[in-house]
Amino acid sequence: MENPEALSPLDDGVTHINIYSKARTKLGYLLSNLTDAQVRHPRLGVFKTLEGLWFYYSTGCVDEIFRVLPGFKAKRYGSTLPRVQQDDFEEVIKEALYCKVIQNPIIAELMLESTLPFEHYYYYGNPKNAKVINVTSNRWVVDELEAIRKQIKESPSKIDAGNGNKNNCMCVTPEEFRYCNWNCMHDDPGTIICSFSGIPESACPADCLCKDRDQDLTVELDAMATAKTENQ
Repeated sequence: MENPEALSPLDDGVTHINIYSKARTKLGYLLSNLTDAQVRHPRLGVFKTLEGLWFYYSTGCVDEIFRVLPGFKAKRYGSTLPRVQQDDFEEVIKEALYCKVIQNPIIAELMLESTLPFEHYYYYGNPKNAKVINVTSNRWVVDELEAIRKQIKESPSKIDAGNGNKNNCMCVTPEEFRYCNWNCMHDDPGTIICSFSGIPESACPADCLCKDRDQDLTVELDAMATAKTENQ
């Protein structure tokens, strides 16, 4: 870990890899919880982003919409909800981090190639004279990513364990892979797996929540937040 006072976004990719939505490296950006990189957790199921999984679990596994929200919208909506104590929260997130890496080949390959230490800080303003805020409260996330990197470097075959190929998945490109999961049911590349039911969307029941996914999520989130505020 670098001296927090010495961290600079100008050194991102030179002396370290910043895990951040404004990262200057592709790996740092992809490792951000906010990035659109699908995660299939063995117990919680499929989420569009790790940020969605984070808030879904930390708020009591009640709001299924977290499964399909983009990262920033998941953070925005989740921040309006009360937290629910989950004694195994860190363990669940660590499992999700591992799943995210091995299930997304681009992330896994970039991690295999990387050597610079991971950091996690925000910055505001021009990178040349940015105000840097080191995120120390979740340092365990950075430490876990370091551990995952070490693990897959020692056993790179683990990467294949989550990409669906063991089920004869026909996904061959990153875009196709985004819609896959461990129980891949593809008849051809590009089949979209529903984040709620875990089966192809074309086979989802009429009352599946994915049927409403094309609605304007911003309007929906505002309505949900307003309703929860009024009910408190």
